[in-house]
Amino acid sequence: MNDSIAHAVGRRKEAIALVRLFLGKSLNIVNGKPIGEYFKSIVDKKDYMKPFEVVGLTSKYYATIKVEGGGTASQLDAVV
Repeated sequence: MNDSIAHAVGRRKEAIALVRLFLGKSLNIVNGKPIGEYFKSIVDKKDYMKPFEVVGLTSKYYATIKVEGGGTASQLDAVV
């Protein structure tokens, strides 16, 4: 059973991100790691939290993400 409420594919240069969005409170996970461990800088955190902040839903949803290809910056852009 698929309990995600939305899913999408993001691309940037050679990076591809598969994102599943869930209702509830949990950690955002990227490739099996908490997102803050995968994208470590404070600037990265501002970037990956921005979509949730824009719509005012920072604590209502969480995501699981698989990303591959490209460099870290391109992967982050694909996720966002």
